[in-house]
Amino acid sequence: METESALPLTKEILGEHLFSKVESSHPESADRITGMLLEAGNEQVMAMLEDDNLLAMCIKSALKVIHRECEDTGSIDKQTLGEELYSLVLDLKPNQCAAKITGMLMELDISTIQNLLDSPTDLQKAVNKAVHTLNIDEAGNTCGKVTDKEEKQEIGEELYNLVALQQRELAPKITGMLLEMSVQDLRELLQQPDMLKKKVDLAMKVLQQEKIISSAPS
Repeated sequence: METESALPLTKEILGEHLFSKVESSHPESADRITGMLLEAGNEQVMAMLEDDNLLAMCIKSALKVIHRECEDTGSIDKQTLGEELYSLVLDLKPNQCAAKITGMLMELDISTIQNLLDSPTDLQKAVNKAVHTLNIDEAGNTCGKVTDKEEKQEIGEELYNLVALQQRELAPKITGMLLEMSVQDLRELLQQPDMLKKKVDLAMKVLQQEKIISSAPS
């Protein structure tokens, strides 16, 4: 009896961790995708949580299922297509430009986007064309005129919302401190709630120390 009552709790805990990871890359469909992945069973879910590559593959498969269901019901929307497209573009261009390339491709009509999803060759050509337009260098590390400042501005908005959940009054100050980190470190921070909490706690200690020093008699 104790084992049976523990199973739902275990699944619930795994679901919370899984949802957190899925939401970081697919916020609009996180509930649906998480529910689908949980059907694989606790052991498989634990494997996904431990292996980001496996999780990415499973998310991609879930998005394809959602896409097919939308086709069958005739209720395809760009949001669903966009999430699946982003996953594929990220495989081809795993850098900070994937989102910008996806945004460019999403300007196409739905039927063309569906064709890109169904044809790896056509998608590769479309991505290459977008890459050329953005003037990405051969190493794929830069994205035309996109600067770290612009990247950080995008990240900063999302980061502020997360920091505000922990320290609303000091969120602007703490977010500003965290934005001193590199773009890559900031992106990792957004995907790792535990690490973010530690950074916020550290920033709080620094601010408290500054307050003590500034208030001390000279």
